[in-house]
Amino acid sequence: MKTVFVALSGGVDSSFALFKLLSQGFNVVAVYMDIGLGYESLDRAKFAAFKAGVPLKIVRLKEQFEEQVVKYFIDQYLSGKTPNPCAICNKRIKFGLLEEECLKIGADLFATGHYACLKEGLLCKALDAKKDQSYFLSLVPKENFENVLFPLCNDKKANVKELMHSIGITSKESQEICFLKGKSYREFMLEKVGPCPGKFVDTTGKLLGEHKGFFLYTIGQRRGLGVSVGRPLYVVKIIPDENLVVLGSEKDLYSSQMRLESMNWFHEVSVPLKVKAKIRQQHIPADAVLYPDGKVVFDIPQRAVTPGQVACLYMDDAVVAGGIIS
Repeated sequence: MKTVFVALSGGVDSSFALFKLLSQGFNVVAVYMDIGLGYESLDRAKFAAFKAGVPLKIVRLKEQFEEQVVKYFIDQYLSGKTPNPCAICNKRIKFGLLEEECLKIGADLFATGHYACLKEGLLCKALDAKKDQSYFLSLVPKENFENVLFPLCNDKKANVKELMHSIGITSKESQEICFLKGKSYREFMLEKVGPCPGKFVDTTGKLLGEHKGFFLYTIGQRRGLGVSVGRPLYVVKIIPDENLVVLGSEKDLYSSQMRLESMNWFHEVSVPLKVKAKIRQQHIPADAVLYPDGKVVFDIPQRAVTPGQVACLYMDDAVVAGGIIS
């Protein structure tokens, strides 16, 4: 009988993964990743493990999380980019340090409550398209998935929620970045960095107003600019070295191509390949051509292609590659 360590947050998804693997005959151990978020989530994990009748191990990764995810988040904003910390956490912490520790202390397999699938070693979309999380997993090296199970691959969120609620396991849906703890990223950055007044300019360099710090803005932003010129303005470029935020019209937001860095390949690409490119979680994947050097050319220009964000490239339901927009 194989032993599966299940990353358990205490929420409905990871709890369902735990119960499902138990029902399939695995020897299951729950593991809680302590990254310093307080006792509420740990108490939920303890309750779920108690209900399932399985042991709970705690792996403390607070310092590593601060260094490899929170610091990355701050540094990326300070370089004028808009980071995706959840994707970085999956790569460096959950399917990095946590999985490594679990395999070291007795796990044959490692499982999480992500909505994603693994098919013949390839990362693929989950059955529940609305909850699919393959985008957030696309930076994880494929070799890190060799001992991984995604029990929710073919499950619908509504059914998962209903079944867990029936045994008293509930949790609110969270769309927030966990370490912000309910704050906006702007509040968080101002606390960490402080205000850094600079200038708003238009695409010709004309002064339009002042801002409190270039790191408080992201490409495509329209609200909260505090600049009025009688027409809609959007953030179209951020220049950190000059503390400038460039504003333009909506047409200035469209890009016909992008370049990716930190590429993570699931398929080796030696010739240009037709793909579907997803440039943020809520983006409908767009037809594009992927080149071996990480260049992606869209069939139709896309709005607000944002440096620092993750791009996930698909063929049908399978992930070809993931990368960070540079």
